[in-house]
Amino acid sequence: MRLKKCDTVLFLDMPRIVCLWRVIKRTLIYRGTNRPDMSKGCSKRFDFKFLHWIWGYLKRTNWLLKI
Repeated sequence: MRLKKCDTVLFLDMPRIVCLWRVIKRTLIYRGTNRPDMSKGCSKRFDFKFLHWIWGYLKRTNWLLKI
């Protein structure tokens, strides 16, 4: 929906391992607390589902590279 309404798209093609490392690093730094950039009460945590989402991101968005 958002893609249809935008006039510019920036796709940052970051390696999966870099994304995964940054998520793990944030998880360790802010363990037991909320990150400053998150809303109060947000219960987002690192789990297998999120790991799977990170690892499969390129496959899901590969069509963007063909535009």
